Amino acid sequence: PQPTPRGGCDSVAVSGSDYQTSRHGTYLPSGRCEDNEDKVYYKCSDCGSTSYLWYHDAGRWFVGPDADNCDSSASGIGSISNEDLEDVSGDWQEYTSSGWSANSDIVVQCNFDPTPRPVASPPTGNDKDADQDEAAAAAASGGAC
Repeated sequence: PQPTPRGGCDSVAVSGSDYQTSRHGTYLPSGRCEDNEDKVYYKCSDCGSTSYLWYHDAGRWFVGPDADNCDSSASGIGSISNEDLEDVSGDWQEYTSSGWSANSDIVVQCNFDPTPRPVASPPTGNDKDADQDEAAAAAASGGAC
């Protein structure tokens, strides 16, 4: 059986909130939830405050100060969804001075590293110059063949 990590992203970019801007940034996998090893939680690497992204068993994705092994519901951004992170549809909500509010500008983008490519051999002789000349010629002609 194929595991459903509920996360599965190599990184996640969070942006677009009005009141929770300190939670904007790039989230990287940080661990697996204690109650379900298939679920991944993420920690922000460059946010204005310590922030995590996790899936809670209540059927919600949360962004907040402490995932607490995915048991916490203390958050500043959330979405009601039972979908894997890359498939979440619908608006995310953020906590404002007057309570929870939907904000269609919030983006939680699941990113996947590109497929690894074989490493090219280092150029020898004039090969490097020839490649640069070809690139320059292509750019000058607008990329048309």
